[in-house]
Amino acid sequence: AAFIRTTVVGGLVRDLALGVVLALLLHTFLTRPLRAVGLAVARIDPSRAGAARLPDFPRQADNELGYLVRRFNEVLRLLDRSRSDMEQLATHDVLTGLPNRLLLQRRLEEALRRRERRLYNPELARQEDPHGRMDRASGRGIALFFLDLDRFKHVNDSLGHDVGDRLLKAVAGRLRDCIGEDDMLGRLGGDEFLVVTENALEAVDAAVLAERLLKALESPLMVEGGHLLHAGASIGVALASEGPPNGDADTASTLLRQADTALYAAKAAGRGQYRFFSREMSERAENRLSTEANLRQALSIGSFELYFQPKVRAADQALVGAEALVRWKHDGQLVQPGAFMTVAEDSGLIMELGSWVLDQAVREATHWTKLLPDFHIAVNVSARQIIAPGFVERVRDCLARSGVPADRIEIEVTESVMVDSARSLEVLWRLKRLGVRIAVDDFGTGFSSLSYLRQMPIDTLKIDRAFVQDLPRDSAIAAMILTLGARLGLEVVAEGVEREEQLAWLVAEGCPVVQGFFIAEPMPARQLEARFLHPLLMAREDGREGRSA
Repeated sequence: AAFIRTTVVGGLVRDLALGVVLALLLHTFLTRPLRAVGLAVARIDPSRAGAARLPDFPRQADNELGYLVRRFNEVLRLLDRSRSDMEQLATHDVLTGLPNRLLLQRRLEEALRRRERRLYNPELARQEDPHGRMDRASGRGIALFFLDLDRFKHVNDSLGHDVGDRLLKAVAGRLRDCIGEDDMLGRLGGDEFLVVTENALEAVDAAVLAERLLKALESPLMVEGGHLLHAGASIGVALASEGPPNGDADTASTLLRQADTALYAAKAAGRGQYRFFSREMSERAENRLSTEANLRQALSIGSFELYFQPKVRAADQALVGAEALVRWKHDGQLVQPGAFMTVAEDSGLIMELGSWVLDQAVREATHWTKLLPDFHIAVNVSARQIIAPGFVERVRDCLARSGVPADRIEIEVTESVMVDSARSLEVLWRLKRLGVRIAVDDFGTGFSSLSYLRQMPIDTLKIDRAFVQDLPRDSAIAAMILTLGARLGLEVVAEGVEREEQLAWLVAEGCPVVQGFFIAEPMPARQLEARFLHPLLMAREDGREGRSA
């Protein structure tokens, strides 16, 4: 009995000790590691999961738990890499590697917050700026520079998008080299770049940097492939307001909008210019937006009218054609094109408006071209219309619907349309092959070389009114254009004839065709018919009656 009790008790003790040992081993090698893994997983921030790591267990590196931890950490590393790649794609321009609009706006907001902290915490300002470089009195130090390349479109059209991309990378490198270490440079898209500095203590500091940026892009850039290209730029500058932050006036989006408005003014002033934003610019921008909205409404309800300015032979003032000119009937008044055409161009509304003008002009001229064998109708076409897909087909369809011969239609373009784009030149040749006449409007006021006249399908040169208004006192340029047209076999039209002595000089010099207020001001189609066509028809009827008698 004693032996049995000893055996039983010994077995229980042994089993209990074995259970305790097994429990300790299980807790050490499984329960505690699993609990540590669980706690580590619970602490992972879902928004930053890629930055987390599970704890390593060196003594279990080769078992299932070690394999599980390694696999989990590998997945976390992949998540971290993917997150970094996604962050890079979301905040940086793929082509140049520069910060994009999102990151620039974020950093600009941070700069504005730093500026606000310096304003309201002078002690912090002294710590951040121990040498007193910032203007603590006014708190102003932030300037934005909105850059737009002047000749990028020409490069893209003539050399292709690959060369255009290389030019953008070269520009990015050139700009990076001429800004300070603390300044920010980014690409907003297309050929637009942004520079932000916190070191513009006064407007003159911003002006110095603007001039340095323009200077950096003046010299040609050598891009991959051996192309030596000129970029050039226009810059709009916006400064954070003086004194304490002024609500919505000192937000990143507002400053970007102000710099964009200033850029628009710089481009209007000519290439290679910079302009500062001002309140007057803001008012002009608001007026522009209002004009654009009114134009859209006018197109939808048909508030445009077409006027025609007669063209006559200078010698006997016989009608030979007319130029179609659009008018906008707004608030009971007729608005001249100069007040809205630039807005129509910039907003893209010129496409719809230009199509309407072309259709309406050709439709009106259908009857006139039958009455007068030499009558032609001239229609002004913008650069944006010329390079738009399907423009030639639109002209062809318009002619087919009306039955007007192609050579009775004259497309008027400016010199810049022809020299700024290889695409424009191609379209003009296609129009020429269609039979349409091509006229160069405002000849002599652009920047083209005379060599272009031999490459372009031109039928007519129009002497700009600027060279006609001083006749006969200052006649050198007008005489030169008349001689040039005669030598090249081109018809010459003098526009802007407003006085009798101007007409007399043009007749004496052999100018073929004239137009202007001295002949007739632009008028509606019915008025043109009543004033010029009806007398002609009556004269024909009288002639026939005289012959029959």
